[in-house]
This record gives sequence, structure tokens and C-alpha cells, in this order.
Amino acid sequence: MYFQIMIAFTLLLAIPGLFLWFFKKRKSLNLIHNEHVFDLKNTISNHDFQIDFRNTNLDKYDFLQFNLNEVLTVQPKIQINC
Repeated sequence: MYFQIMIAFTLLLAIPGLFLWFFKKRKSLNLIHNEHVFDLKNTISNHDFQIDFRNTNLDKYDFLQFNLNEVLTVQPKIQINC
């Protein structure tokens, strides 16, 4: 009889304790996850800004104006050994 009462009392204390532990653990994991998602969203928005910035500057650049011959000038200081 006393053994059954002790088991019932232990279960009455253990079950709410487990639920409390579970919900606290879940809350802390959700906070960590939300921080990670927030950081990822900020990183993605920064990358989107860089992509837009580079695309607008590429659109401004006139490739026909700058001749390829100007870029490919002879550089006598460079020696290529074949």
C-alpha cells in the first residue's frame, strides 16, 4: 500500500517536471533557431544588395567604348618561358 502511494506521488511530481523541462528546452531551441534564421536573412539581404549593386554598375559600363586592344597591350617586362 505504501509502495503504491510512493509510486503515485513520484509520478505526480515527475510528470509535470518532465513537461516543464520539455517546454523550457523547446523554448530555448526556438530562440536559438530564430536567431539563426534572422542572421541568415540578414546575410541574404546583404548579398542581394551586392548583386543589385554589381548589376547596376555592369549596366552602366559600356563594353563597346573600351576596346579590347587597349586592354591587351604588350608588356615587355613579363617573360614567358615555353
